[in-house]
Amino acid sequence: AEVGAWGWLSTMLQKKMAFSVIESGLTVSLFWLAMTAGRVASDWLLPKLGARKLIGILALFSTAVTLAIVFASQTWLLLALSAGIGLGCASQFPLIAGRGSRMTRLPSGASFTLLMVCGNVGSTVVPYGMGALGDAFGLDKSLLVPVALFALVAAVMFLYSREGLEQGASASAPV
Repeated sequence: AEVGAWGWLSTMLQKKMAFSVIESGLTVSLFWLAMTAGRVASDWLLPKLGARKLIGILALFSTAVTLAIVFASQTWLLLALSAGIGLGCASQFPLIAGRGSRMTRLPSGASFTLLMVCGNVGSTVVPYGMGALGDAFGLDKSLLVPVALFALVAAVMFLYSREGLEQGASASAPV
């Protein structure tokens, strides 16, 4: 979802809003600046909220700003929402990866390998799905794919209890 959400920025802004290559590049830089600030803020919030709650909040926020950008048409709003996507994406991936690694109790080499495979498959499948949706319904509608994925992450984090998630992972983990 993260790759899909920021990967489209340059192309979409050039096509939808007639941004120049430089303007769209600056917008992507704004996204990364916000992501950096979001990681610092997440580091401060993590001990206060815990990983599951923080991931859920970040995913819910990402859902909202990514959906909002589908309907945005003013330059200042696109810039603000692009920064918002950076804030929301800030720590989701590393927090999910760390949480999953702890829950599966796999050796670090195995969990890292699994993480890389899943990340690379997602980095291929999600943008492809976005491209197909964009070709069929318009470039800005392609963002509905990461919106759905962010919403799914939020739902998993808020609707499933910690015990239920960990019991399911523990049952399949090697003894």
